[in-house]
Amino acid sequence: MLQSIFPRRENPLDSLFDSAVSSVISPYAKGRFTYVRNQIPLDLIDYGDELVLTADLPGYDSSGIQVNLEKDYLKIEVTNGEVSEDKTSGKILIRERIRHPMKRQVKLSEPIDSENAESKYLNGVLEIRLPKSNKSQIKVIPVN
Repeated sequence: MLQSIFPRRENPLDSLFDSAVSSVISPYAKGRFTYVRNQIPLDLIDYGDELVLTADLPGYDSSGIQVNLEKDYLKIEVTNGEVSEDKTSGKILIRERIRHPMKRQVKLSEPIDSENAESKYLNGVLEIRLPKSNKSQIKVIPVN
């Protein structure tokens, strides 16, 4: 759980204000972890000669994952993952796992050599390797 960036106050009204303000400011506070439920969680790391993006997509099939590289934007879209309920086996009491279509677009800091870009999807983790280039192109990157 994230700690508030404001000190705890005794007055309940002050505490309410602090929690409301810190929930708005916290996503922008450096070094804090943020998670948006309807957005694909990912990491993008610059290794000098390439960018490597890792995205968590548990429960999705690779056939429903589409990765597109257009100029300096990488677009990820997942369209499957919805599991039909078996009415005879039981009643769902808690459903927290994300199983709906999602999209994510990331602006890349450097031009990418799209001809040598590659991706793989293994154990619910999508890894996209993007070698840097001097020019930008448009390409669909197949997911293996």
